[in-house]
Amino acid sequence: MVGIAVGMFVVAAASTLVATQLTDNRRLMLAVQVQQDLRATADIITRELRRAGSIASIGDATSFVWTPGSAWSTDPALSAVTLASGPASTVTYRSSRTPGSTGPYGFRLQNGAIQSNLGSTSSTSDNWQQLTDPAAVTVTAFTVTSLSEPALVLACSKLCSDTTQNCWPRVTVRAYSVDITARATSDATVVRSMRSVVRLKNDLVTSDASLGTRSCPA
Repeated sequence: MVGIAVGMFVVAAASTLVATQLTDNRRLMLAVQVQQDLRATADIITRELRRAGSIASIGDATSFVWTPGSAWSTDPALSAVTLASGPASTVTYRSSRTPGSTGPYGFRLQNGAIQSNLGSTSSTSDNWQQLTDPAAVTVTAFTVTSLSEPALVLACSKLCSDTTQNCWPRVTVRAYSVDITARATSDATVVRSMRSVVRLKNDLVTSDASLGTRSCPA
């Protein structure tokens, strides 16, 4: 009887240990999956945001590069990265992926999944597709926050007509922080977060409309 009891204790302890190890191993695999999904998603978002304001070809560049005697003919919409509000769960941007097509494109959090707007189609102005799989990963937070620094004034040789520097061109280095938090759909205790910081390739240059075709006062 004593031997049987000791054997049962040993079996029970071994079963508990195996069950614990299996549970820990499952959680570890889920954590790795969530982390990999977040990393891949953050990489896609930062890569796409980095292209905001870009143009498709050298031929198109002539429409957006200022030359003496030509107007500042940049498309304001192409230069904009729009956050829904403050740190936002929706961000839209434009870029010229192909000649004549500038979006808008974007990302948003919807029903526990991050969605990507692939641009307009022949039948709709938006084409939202899931970027994450809610069956495996539930995204609980997705924010894009502007980290852009104050605009820098590009010096001109003369003051403006009102004797100030208000009409001088300005350049803004644009940067954004992308933060994502998600959990495993099958285990709410497995939670991971990811942060990525992206600087846009194209700095934003603005000029005063009163200058017309000039970059600086004459």
